[in-house]
Amino acid sequence: MKKKLLVILIVCFCAINNVVSQETFKVMFYNLLNFPDQSSSKIQNLEIILEDPNPDLRFQMVDDLTTYLSTFPSTDYVVLGGDLNIYTNSEPAFLELTDVTNNITFVDPANRVGNWHNNTAYLDVFTQSTRTQTGLGGDIGGFDDRFDFILTSENMLTNPDIFYVTSSYQVFGNNGNTNCYNQEINSNSCNGVDFGLTIRNALYNMSDHLPVTLELQTNETLSTSNFNITPTFSISGSNIVKDKLLIQLNTIAFKSDFIFIYNILGQKIESYKVQNLNLLQLNVSNLSNGIYYIVASNFNLNPLKFIKAN
Repeated sequence: MKKKLLVILIVCFCAINNVVSQETFKVMFYNLLNFPDQSSSKIQNLEIILEDPNPDLRFQMVDDLTTYLSTFPSTDYVVLGGDLNIYTNSEPAFLELTDVTNNITFVDPANRVGNWHNNTAYLDVFTQSTRTQTGLGGDIGGFDDRFDFILTSENMLTNPDIFYVTSSYQVFGNNGNTNCYNQEINSNSCNGVDFGLTIRNALYNMSDHLPVTLELQTNETLSTSNFNITPTFSISGSNIVKDKLLIQLNTIAFKSDFIFIYNILGQKIESYKVQNLNLLQLNVSNLSNGIYYIVASNFNLNPLKFIKAN
């Protein structure tokens, strides 16, 4: 059976795993999938935020990225998503990303390339701004720009190993209503059949940008046919803790050598060796207040969520 992979862009997800540039260019790299018959091919997800308003600096940042990607195998499947802050396809940064002489050339799977800024012909791919009033942070000015993109490497339009599903590109919350131009996303001017007021209100309060989604499909089969859903570890007591977190383990079913703590940005914060104990006591006093996840090293178990609160 074919499997689908939904790729979701979360606007302004600013965590840093690998930094290509030391300025405002933040990049995260995820290896999402390996194909058994093509060990050199993998999906790379590059989430980028080009925060500087200077188009020349944006070009410099993108040039740094394409230089880095020149070290990758040209057969790699690459998904690039982020707040590119680009106004038009003639901007040097976009031209560099789509340069056919690059080792990895990016394409717009939505096939909506043009002069996006203040151009209602491209309103269906607008992502910013959801607001016209101050008070919630971010930019105002209403719905008039396509700042947020998901681009794919050229090979993902045609290669059956992993490919873009035609017409699946979508700006979540955008009804494609031209009356929405320069309006707030939760106004009546932005009504439509795809996204009701409840969703658009939530998006309005969440961010000044809208998230972007697309579907990818592969002809490969899942390498794991069955997942262990037996409760093998759990939090003992409350999941709101100050100093110590107690983890109850089923030592017969629990097969992981380590458990990890991740923050909500997907960064690994702590690692703990599991030593055949029924009850594991973790010292979390050094963690900042917030939401965290306990993950087993075999990754086949559902993570546990806890809250650190002083």
